[in-house]
Amino acid sequence: MQNVLIRVDAGMEVGLGHLHRCLSLANALARKGSTSHFVIPESEAVRSRLARDGITIDEIPSSSSLETDLNITLNFARRIKPQAVVVDSCVVNRDYLWELRRAGHYVVSIDDLAEITFPSQLVVNGNVYAQELSYDSAAGDTRFLLGTEYVMLRPEFWNVPSRVVRDTIRRVLLTVGGTDQQNLMPELLSLMDDFPDDFGVTAILGPFFENNREVETAKRHSKRSVRLIYAPESVRNIMLEADLAISGGGQTLYELACTGCPTVALQVAPDQHQHVRALFKAGVVYMGECSCDTGLTEVRDSLLSLLRDREAWTRMSKAGQRLIDGKGALRVAETILAEVVRARDSE
Repeated sequence: MQNVLIRVDAGMEVGLGHLHRCLSLANALARKGSTSHFVIPESEAVRSRLARDGITIDEIPSSSSLETDLNITLNFARRIKPQAVVVDSCVVNRDYLWELRRAGHYVVSIDDLAEITFPSQLVVNGNVYAQELSYDSAAGDTRFLLGTEYVMLRPEFWNVPSRVVRDTIRRVLLTVGGTDQQNLMPELLSLMDDFPDDFGVTAILGPFFENNREVETAKRHSKRSVRLIYAPESVRNIMLEADLAISGGGQTLYELACTGCPTVALQVAPDQHQHVRALFKAGVVYMGECSCDTGLTEVRDSLLSLLRDREAWTRMSKAGQRLIDGKGALRVAETILAEVVRARDSE
């Protein structure tokens, strides 16, 4: 039985995108007979989520230095002797990755931005814009897996049927991610009353939401039929039953694309611009920026335009399912295990 160690960021500040794609990778590795162990920043919600899957974890205490973070990861690795160490973190740097490699580990980096020169043997970026970035290897032997062929979605998205687009909009899905630090969900629910169309609303509340009362108040005041779903374990069928969606600009956009759900992408942070813009250019989403000056004006305008453009529903749905087939995690897992064997045989 092979072991893989996964060091991943998750929690109130960074949300769940990194965790979800690493869990997807862990499931794909399990199909190949490998067991994954996680190192995570201290978080009760994340700990409980991993415990449901019986995953062994070690935790990095709050406010730990990067040196402490590295030592915890290396100590855990000494105990379980992994065949590979996967790192999906915004805080680690090149020195951190070098130290993992110097300790004799096959190092895999899951990355979004190409901000460092990588000493890792394998780098994975499944974003739609990944091939536009300037990646470089610090060791001269790094392999790069770039593009949506390698976007790692949860197992429920590994086999999604082609969408049959309805003639009318019956349900709009609202989702902003695992946390709602900008208190957007209550505003989005209120915004739904601005449209004359007769549709119901489903709103997903993530596990790190601290504004559930405000959301519930907005539901009571809404003129529409509103269904609130709290931290669902599965979202595939929720997305499949929705005719349109408004979504935060993170990894959820790939899940919606995989299900063929036409989406207004809610850009809530500057670092989402490249991601949302690339999906817009690919014909998968409409864009709606949220800002202090205009609030949700652009979101409202984008949704109104989409509601009126019936041809766009089918066009966007097909573009999304062509771009994302959901099987990226299986490809990445197969590559990791094959590369580990190749590296071992070359020693």
